Amino acid sequence: MLFSEVLLEQGVDVELPLSMEDVLGILDDEIPNIPVESKSYRIASVNRASIGKEWVIMINVEESDGTESEVAVIKLNAIADEKILFSVPPRHNQTGYGLDPRGALYGRMIFSLLNTFQSRGLLDLPGRLPIE
Repeated sequence: MLFSEVLLEQGVDVELPLSMEDVLGILDDEIPNIPVESKSYRIASVNRASIGKEWVIMINVEESDGTESEVAVIKLNAIADEKILFSVPPRHNQTGYGLDPRGALYGRMIFSLLNTFQSRGLLDLPGRLPIE
């Protein structure tokens, strides 16, 4: 079983010592630049459940032919002025299952973002998470 398969079932939640604007900026910069063969990640849609407090971000994978499939959802919740709960909920309702049944694309995206947060000193992980 891949570790990303565990994430599919459990999801991930981390607190980041940043403002909502800063977290959104990191996601906007990083998500399109996560390396993946002949595909690219992109932010497909953003919903603000409560302006400035809760955001739901849909992430798609775009194939080289331009077709897209949803691969993950990121939820951001402001729990204080400079503290954001970054959540990637368990994959439910078979979101992205046809494209990514074992969660490799899902895991690569999550691990890449967590590695980015760690490299910026926002998380304390024992090491870099594998993205290959």
